[in-house]
Amino acid sequence: MTKRKIILIGIVLVLLFPLFASVFVKAEIITLRSYKKASPPTIDGSFTNAEWSDAYHTSFFHEPDSIYNHPNDYIHIYIKNSQDKLYLLFDILPDNTSENDDFLNIYFDCNYDDIIDNNITMNLRRDHAPDSVLGNQIVHWIMGFGISPNKDKNHSILELAINITFSSAYDGSSRPNEMNYTLPVGNANETIRIIFDAVEHFSDWVIPQNGDYIDPTTYADLLLNRVPSNVPFGTPLLIGTITIIAIAATIMQISRKIKYY
Repeated sequence: MTKRKIILIGIVLVLLFPLFASVFVKAEIITLRSYKKASPPTIDGSFTNAEWSDAYHTSFFHEPDSIYNHPNDYIHIYIKNSQDKLYLLFDILPDNTSENDDFLNIYFDCNYDDIIDNNITMNLRRDHAPDSVLGNQIVHWIMGFGISPNKDKNHSILELAINITFSSAYDGSSRPNEMNYTLPVGNANETIRIIFDAVEHFSDWVIPQNGDYIDPTTYADLLLNRVPSNVPFGTPLLIGTITIIAIAATIMQISRKIKYY
């Protein structure tokens, strides 16, 4: 290999390293964001692009326990909010079965005191039980089973709408009826701690993937927007394309200089 080729390979690796690093960092979801939008989705357990194309979107590859015969595939999360609702959609591609035992637990630490807010913990089951869970009083959800824009084979889809308030009056122990059946998201930085913990029948996944529901310091930070987001849906793709073009142009310029060096 010539000296020129070695130099070019080194330059390419240096320029592309930040791009590769960002991809690997996204594999572990430790932060989430919600875009404020005026278009509320229909909570019916089905997924259409028109309803969620303006939402924040992230995903990760998941390998379920083989004992339930769930294939390895992606978990997709979509999030947006209005002034009084937080909307989430989970497109759970590995879950190719529909069972009443499917459920997702959601735990919070809204006031960052490192204590689980047991008063608003949610237990979302396909059969809508148990109704005695206090946190279920502030959320409406439907767990569907069908195809989606991410996969044309039947799999589980969970849509939910959580009542929220941007009021900062919350001490970490108030019950839903004491908060007018709303989730308090109005702390100083409009961020709450949250973790999603699915059972084995539901493909056994956790967000964050290394989180532990009994330790709120391992929860994900979810930032909610109080004002509308004007970021176009295709902006991340556009930025990535421009970055790649800029890197290619830089490499070509350096290659010409090396050629005549």
